[in-house]
Amino acid sequence: MNIVHLISLTDSYDAIMGTLDLSKHLIRSGHRSIIASVRDLTSLAYDTSGVVLEALVPSGRGRWQFHRHYHAIRKIIKQNNIEIIHAHSPVMSWIALFAARAEGVPFVTTCHDFYTRNFFHESLVLGKCVIVHHEAMGWYLAEKFRVSYQSLRFIRQSIDLDTFEFRSPDTRSKTDFVIALTLPLRPSAGYETFLTGMVKATRIIPNMKILIADNLPQSQYQYKKDLVLFIRGLGLSRYFDFFNASRLDLSIAARCNIVVVPCSKEAACTRPLLEAFAYGTPVIA
Repeated sequence: MNIVHLISLTDSYDAIMGTLDLSKHLIRSGHRSIIASVRDLTSLAYDTSGVVLEALVPSGRGRWQFHRHYHAIRKIIKQNNIEIIHAHSPVMSWIALFAARAEGVPFVTTCHDFYTRNFFHESLVLGKCVIVHHEAMGWYLAEKFRVSYQSLRFIRQSIDLDTFEFRSPDTRSKTDFVIALTLPLRPSAGYETFLTGMVKATRIIPNMKILIADNLPQSQYQYKKDLVLFIRGLGLSRYFDFFNASRLDLSIAARCNIVVVPCSKEAACTRPLLEAFAYGTPVIA
């Protein structure tokens, strides 16, 4: 079987790393797997050997970008005799839908977030089937998007343990107590509530360091600025720092004492938690 996976600029850490793992699994099973991505996946701190990577060059915004990617994907389908198209984000799902219909091949999606129902997000459930990584997402799609249970495919989120090096607690820093927050930097992540609680914690653990994943696109940079002002107002400036998550290397969990997930609403980003467990880092959610 020949399958192409489509990755956009907005795809989550779960989507990108999960697609790489899935591609390796398909290759070991005798299939041919190609990842067509707008992002540069060659710069990842991750082994991509054996995976065929096709670059989809960003070409502006709006209709022109849609048009360019549509023709590029159709070309990949023809050249590689693709039998299944697999998309993850709303934009790529729309492009994949039209390309699949034009070339007469099946189209499937994986849903990685609790999207609100609107026309833009509708593309995620228009394929032959929808893959979900946990049952809560399946129930959500059935209730909000009216997806039939027959169209849902449940593939449990997992990681390759050989990729991660377990570290026991006694190998971690004896002088610093490091806490990492690895979820996307957005208002629904509950960072304000968590940081307010940390004001008390710093009185008990004065050598604390709080690390927050910085993976915001430029269009949402204002939230980061507001969060920095909030942290300054709490008097926590000397305790916290951002770490660059744009290259999708979350091995920082291996150097932390705790990973915290302070979400105040449903969140679908589960892979960072599995990776923290694999490194031997406790998770508080």
